[in-house]
Amino acid sequence: MKVKQKLARIVGDENFIDTGELIKAYLKRVGLPSSPAPQIVVFPQDPLTIQKIIQVANDYNISVTPASSTLHLHKGAIPLKGGIILDLKKLNNISPIDVRNRIVRIGPGVTWAQLTNALRPYGMMVISPFCVHPETSVLSCMLDREPCMDPRFEIGEPITSMELVWPTGERFRTGTASSIDFGRNMAHGAYPYGPGPMDPIRLLQGSQGTMGVVTWGNIKMEFRPELNEGLLLPFDTLQPLVEAIYAIQKHKIGRECFGLNRTLLKKVLCQIMDIRPRYFDKDLPHWALLLVLSGGKWFPKEKITYEMEALFDLTANRMTSSHLKHGLLKRSSLPNLADVLRDPWPQFKPYWRLAGERQCERLFFITRLDRAPEFIKKIQERVDAPGGRDVELGIYVQPLDYSGGAHLEFIFFPSHTEAKSQALEELVLDSAKDALELGGHFTRPQGKKLCDLVFGKVDSSYTKLLNSIKGCIDPNHIMNPDKLCFKPRETGPEHI
Repeated sequence: MKVKQKLARIVGDENFIDTGELIKAYLKRVGLPSSPAPQIVVFPQDPLTIQKIIQVANDYNISVTPASSTLHLHKGAIPLKGGIILDLKKLNNISPIDVRNRIVRIGPGVTWAQLTNALRPYGMMVISPFCVHPETSVLSCMLDREPCMDPRFEIGEPITSMELVWPTGERFRTGTASSIDFGRNMAHGAYPYGPGPMDPIRLLQGSQGTMGVVTWGNIKMEFRPELNEGLLLPFDTLQPLVEAIYAIQKHKIGRECFGLNRTLLKKVLCQIMDIRPRYFDKDLPHWALLLVLSGGKWFPKEKITYEMEALFDLTANRMTSSHLKHGLLKRSSLPNLADVLRDPWPQFKPYWRLAGERQCERLFFITRLDRAPEFIKKIQERVDAPGGRDVELGIYVQPLDYSGGAHLEFIFFPSHTEAKSQALEELVLDSAKDALELGGHFTRPQGKKLCDLVFGKVDSSYTKLLNSIKGCIDPNHIMNPDKLCFKPRETGPEHI
């Protein structure tokens, strides 16, 4: 029996695509390039079906690329070696919602819009990345280490345990979810460590689907505060904004806290909050710190009051920089900022990372917060140099772990949709070289060229070890091959 017939029998004809025109339409719908293209797209509905698909792929040495979001805005789901796309959008169950232990179990097909709407009646929420697309998979974001806007240490690791299928087809559970009869016993899957000290979640994070397929995950929830105070703190330059973030995080004031440059204020915040265009050039600052103060479940007014008093105290007694004081004193109140940040991007508005049908290019890495001005100056000079003038540069500064580190992200907006994609890609790669020379830490590089650049800078023993681990977990190298630092398959797939 041929591969296509076997896979069609496993998933059913309604969950199987193998014709060129249908595959082309599918790729366009989910935002993936038409080349390279898969030969087959399957839509499994349960973990057992995923196991069977992966077993067939191993039998015939066929590449498998997992995908879960309805719209793909990163390069991890591009099937570089063709083969099978394993689309997980039908694994979109949300159950149980454990309010007492603040944990919810979700499938990889659950989107941010779906999860937000499901948790709202319970007064709960999951902390999201910056202005996330409503059709993006929640688990994909978390496995790809997308930072959330809340820099508190306890928020930084949202996955507590999960179930996955290894590239060999074996099913596995992590942490206390691995206990016998899980779901009908006293274990709630809230503890990430199982028997022994190993934490398999780390193998899946940032691996872009090269290490296995996650079928569900237990993730942390938070009570959704009903009382909030959103603040915009304007700054003329970046340095006082960095100092303000350090001071605010040192005193643990507020929840969501991050910095944006003027370009992102215009293209994101003003668009989503319907701020009039005339405000763009007249009063919009060069830099802004966005901060949300939130009341807890108990005594919410009192909590916001003492956090506001703490801000006044920072301004009056602790700040030595006049520029920093100016920013804190000139803060503006944005009453609905909390809801805007905690809900996914509205479906009726054009998404900010899309220029027409074309995605903007992103470059992001980890560094120390106090070094952010150094990186930003270097990359801004690169953009302003001849050849980069057709690009607007958006800059997002996200403190991590109470500002112990920072996620620094650059978004390259082409000035017009007809701008040459090759020139833009070269600009991004040159900027990545600048960041690497300055010591930027790329924890999840996306795209073949950037991965080759990043892993080419690390010690060869590191990539050798990673390839050894990959070989143990995926001996046939079928799972999303030729990504990250993993060597391309030496033999191609048999005829499908």
